[in-house]
This record gives sequence, structure tokens and C-alpha cells, in this order.
Amino acid sequence: MAAIRTPEELAAKQRAWRATWLSLGGLPERTPLEDRTTGVIQCEGYRIEKVVFQSQPGVYVTGLPYLPTDPKFKAPYPGLSWLYTATERGQTARWLPPRGDSRGEGGVRRVAPDPISQGERRQCAAKYDTQENCSVEHTSIGARSWLVGWNFARFRLWDAVRSIDYMATREELDLSKLAVVGNSGGGTMSAYLQAFDERIKVACPNCYISSLREVIRERGCHDSEQFFYGQLANGFNHVALGQPRVDLLIGARHADYFLIAGVRSTFQRSRRSPTSVSARPTV
Repeated sequence: MAAIRTPEELAAKQRAWRATWLSLGGLPERTPLEDRTTGVIQCEGYRIEKVVFQSQPGVYVTGLPYLPTDPKFKAPYPGLSWLYTATERGQTARWLPPRGDSRGEGGVRRVAPDPISQGERRQCAAKYDTQENCSVEHTSIGARSWLVGWNFARFRLWDAVRSIDYMATREELDLSKLAVVGNSGGGTMSAYLQAFDERIKVACPNCYISSLREVIRERGCHDSEQFFYGQLANGFNHVALGQPRVDLLIGARHADYFLIAGVRSTFQRSRRSPTSVSARPTV
């Protein structure tokens, strides 16, 4: 990265990074979503729909679109892809964004899909008796993925891409105003998604971007989508490949996993990129 001098050089390097990443397991092909709505919850100022679609044939993704109902907001609405952290309850987690904008009250349409092994997509919870079942399941699926030359990240990323494909089918949404945000595991997917889906206009990864040197030295490896086979040999760090669309990089001074030293060093390194001067850190 230190050798990159121009936006053109950065774009060429990003193309090479994406090609290498895809060679480490690739992505599935687009197939019909077969989406359907199974219910609606009416709330004050917004409504929540219950939807399900297929990211791959036979691979079902559950999600909750939040749509504003206040007549002062007119469609099409700006869109927000809200990617959840590693919580057992997925999109039904009790903690919600503190701002009404994210729920739809502020005229923003949010879509929150369930990650694999979370929420309504739990697969083998009966095997584990811990409070971190989803992380254990991620690790289990990741280990089996490596055996056939895949990475677990390909499934997480593809589900997120397909959730935006679903959003594109909704006339109420303006995809020219599309953002992605997430925390921890959701921060991971926020970084990946803005690198692999150019429909994302701005990304706000929270508690993920860091330095592998810092993370491995202090805490060790995390979920399988964050450490994938061939990563170090191919020069990949916790750096968003789609700069300059990361507008807000958020870290925590007392983070459990993504230490603030790595957040700061990565931010300073990225800041020297020829197209990253507008990035704003929040720590």
C-alpha cells in the first residue's frame, strides 16, 4: 500500500486483490431469489416486514425490512443494509440502532438479513451448550469449507450481496443512495460488501478494521469469515478493498477482539492512500 501513488494505481491494485480473493473460494452464481413476504408488523412511524429469499438454490435467508410509514417521507427512500454482529438472535436481537433513521422513522429503509447460524438460520445449535453458539457454528462451517477449497466468508458475503439484490426489487428504494453498516461480524461484512458490490455508496464498518499483527498477537483468530485460508500468504490484512467508500471507521478503545492499536495503525496506513483523504475515524 505504501507504494501506491495515484488513484489509478490503487484501482489496479484493488482489481488484483479482488481477483486473488475470489480465487480463494470464489462466489456462487446468481439464481432466482424466490422471495416472499410472510408477515408484517405495524409500528409507530414505520412497519417491519418478514421476508425470506434464496441466496442460492435451497439456501434460505430470513430478513426484516423496515419501511417508513410517516406520510412526510416519500418513496423512493435511501437504503441501509444493516449487517448484524455475532449474536444468537440475528435480526431479532434486542439491541437496535439508537437512531430512528435506521428503523425507518427518518425516511431511511433498512434491511437486516439473518447471518448463517444466527436468528432463524441456526443449524446445529443442539450440538453446543455455550452462549456463543453462532461463533462455534461459524468455526465449524469454516473448517469444513477449507476442506473443499472454499472459505466461509463466501457464504456470508454472498448472502449480503443477495440481500441487496432483494432490495433492488423493491420500488420504494433508491439504490443510488445505499449505505452499509455493521458491528463486529457485521463490521466484517460491511468491509467485504463495500469492496465487492459497487452499489454501496458509503460504508461504516464498526469494530472490525484492524491489523492482523495486533489481533493475532493479542487475541488470536476469530470467526472463520474473518480469517480465511491463504490470507497471509496472499498479503491480505483487515483493510477495506473498496476505498474511498469507507466514510466512517469506528473502533472501540476497550474492544475485546479488534484492538484500538490495530484500528489506529490501519487507519493511518489507509489515510495515506491517494483516494482516502476524506476518511473520518471515530474511536
